[in-house]
Amino acid sequence: ARRQADWVVVSVHCHEFGGPSLLTAGSRAELEEPADFIIDFAHRTIDAGADIVVGHGPHFPLGIEIYNERPIFYSVGNLVFQNETVGFFPADAYERFDLDLKATPSDFLDARTNGGKKGHPAEPAYWENMFAVCEFSENRLSKIKIYPIDQGFGRPRAQRGRPVLAEGEVANRVLERAQKLSARYSTKVVIHDGIGVIENL
Repeated sequence: ARRQADWVVVSVHCHEFGGPSLLTAGSRAELEEPADFIIDFAHRTIDAGADIVVGHGPHFPLGIEIYNERPIFYSVGNLVFQNETVGFFPADAYERFDLDLKATPSDFLDARTNGGKKGHPAEPAYWENMFAVCEFSENRLSKIKIYPIDQGFGRPRAQRGRPVLAEGEVANRVLERAQKLSARYSTKVVIHDGIGVIENL
């Protein structure tokens, strides 16, 4: 990859978790650490020459590690999360909820989420994510800016899932989560003017 690109970015989608929160979390959205094999994979990927590793499988943010002067985002969450505006679902999706052949995608989604009372629509964590901008100077990582994203928890199905820069309480929750979970990897996230900043790398 290095011969083909100026910067090598590895993207990994993984739903597995690790750490003590596996035993104490009341819901999936309370899990806070990636599985050990993902940490090992990310380290080996950097060791093999990657500049950045970006995870997104849990569908909500996890911590950030600076490993050998390279960033590992164990999960930035979802940038776009519009899986509820799909026009078609396979027949077995409808069968799973005993819906007949005349059922619509809206019927399926209502059945799957109990009218928005369970699953992703009922959990704010899935709708509060982040994206990061990595700044390099002279081929070295110099700064990371973390922007909090609000994807519209509680809004109607057609309006949620699109990324909007978060403000207020949502922004604070996203940035404070990034700060807390990154500290486990000795990564200091400073919150300033509505964004998170990692520098002095």
